[in-house]
Amino acid sequence: KDGPLSSFRSQMVAFITMTMLVTATALSFFNQQLEQRTASVVDEYIRDITLATDTVYRSFSSGDYLYDLVNNGTPEGLIISERSVIRHLLVVDEQGLVSDSSDEKDLQRPYQSVLDEMPSRFDRARGAGGDAGGAAQRSLSFSIETDRGWRQIFIVISMRRLSQVMETGDRIRL
Repeated sequence: KDGPLSSFRSQMVAFITMTMLVTATALSFFNQQLEQRTASVVDEYIRDITLATDTVYRSFSSGDYLYDLVNNGTPEGLIISERSVIRHLLVVDEQGLVSDSSDEKDLQRPYQSVLDEMPSRFDRARGAGGDAGGAAQRSLSFSIETDRGWRQIFIVISMRRLSQVMETGDRIRL
């Protein structure tokens, strides 16, 4: 009768301690899973952005158009679709016109009008609605000097997958 858990207070302390340990262990497990998923998605973004940049440079050196280099079915090739991380590639000349693109229809158009159309282009492909969770698109840009003059490179990126991971993390933490 006089054991370590014989009093009500001792039993309450033991129960609260066990509850806290189980909760801390579960939270630790969920956080590890979320960190792994986030790291995986970030790796995917880095890989795809690097591949997109490489594709643009390959286009310069080979003389091939970007639209011929993307979605070509090779395992190492860049895929551009309404579900991919990379949504569009543009090369813009000094006059602000698209000199190369992942979409042949963009050639010789003002680059700003092409960029302005980006969300609606993929909305039409899906039928409506936009990205899941209202995720936005972002564009990375950088300049390079070629034998034909300065070129501005735009890589349009979907933030959908990254937003989904963040939303999942927010739900789990609640």
